[in-house]
Amino acid sequence: MAIVGLYPCGGVEAASLDLAALEEAKMARLALHALTLCLDGKAAASTTIARKRAVFHALLEYAVELEELSANPLHKVKWKPPKTTETVDPRVVVNPRQAQELLTAVTYIGRRGRGRRLMALFACMYYAALRPAEAVGLRIQDANYLYRAGDGSQSTYPALRSTPSGPTAATPTRNVG
Repeated sequence: MAIVGLYPCGGVEAASLDLAALEEAKMARLALHALTLCLDGKAAASTTIARKRAVFHALLEYAVELEELSANPLHKVKWKPPKTTETVDPRVVVNPRQAQELLTAVTYIGRRGRGRRLMALFACMYYAALRPAEAVGLRIQDANYLYRAGDGSQSTYPALRSTPSGPTAATPTRNVG
């Protein structure tokens, strides 16, 4: 039985290895290496590699169940996926100027302070690197407030002062511990 024997096209089956060839650790290692590549030959993302390996493992377990293989060959091979570094394209990341413009523009949305609440949400997401659900679930006791003095120094703000326009001189930061 060929590995890719399910396709009606004879050319794919002819170019495929026999399933029994995977009994050798060398061939299993080559198959695992193939999982680390995309179709264009570039390195796949770590999540893609993990997903492909899980599917491949399940396929080999099914072959064992059908008695096409004596044991799953992946159990013989000690293999760790290569570490991939995923670089972020700076053209798609918001820079500080764009973030400030976004926060200013958001304040003009809706009535009854909706824009101010949205500005707080997006500010937490940008400055504290919160995910949307984390920002929505943020409560006052979750935040540390820092006071930025005129000389640029920071000190813990003892209490949040309320004024008619809202909190003053306080910048929420993520509470790490």
